[in-house]
Parts: sequence; C-alpha cells; structure tokens
Amino acid sequence: MIILKLVSIRVIRGQKTSRTKTWTKMNFKYSKHAIEQIDHRNLDIKLIDEILENPDRIIIDATGLSIYQKLDIINQKPYLYRVFVNAKKNPALIVTVYRTSKLEKYED
Repeated sequence: MIILKLVSIRVIRGQKTSRTKTWTKMNFKYSKHAIEQIDHRNLDIKLIDEILENPDRIIIDATGLSIYQKLDIINQKPYLYRVFVNAKKNPALIVTVYRTSKLEKYED
C-alpha cells in the first residue's frame, strides 16, 4: 500500500516541462454504483466533491484504486469518509463511497 500525503497540490496533478511546471485539475465522473451508494447511505454529494478537491490523504490500494479520505465530525462524533477512484480512467471514475466510524481500522 502506497500512501500519498498531499499538502498543497491535493487533486491537482503536475506535468513537468523543460523549465516550468503546469497544473491541471483532475476531472471526475460518478459511476452508477457510486451514485446509488451515495443515495442509499444518505451522503451529501457536495461533501464528496469537497473530499475530492481537498482530501486529508490519498491512499493507493493494491488494485491501483486511489482512496481519498477525509475525517469529519458529525454530532461530536468522528467519521472517516472514503471515496474510491479509478484514476486510470479519463475522466477519473468514482467507484464507490462510504462513511465509517471505525477509524482504528484505517489507521497506519
């Protein structure tokens, strides 16, 4: 498992040229399954978009999926949001999304 901690570039990808670096924002597309899960789990799609733009961290799993994670507090209880993205697709495909209170399961 590779863990990427992004500080300033978040979901923005850089492409080096000979003397300069240009930045482009990554585009995302929701899969049918992801939309169904967001609806079924009563998640706010605006929050999912915010997680994609500003994650706490991005983990690359063994299958190559990027897992965007963000911690949020709801009614004084911490929850971890996990957004699974296939970045090999163009635009990047959001595969599934969920929220969990089992933070210890996903600690380093």
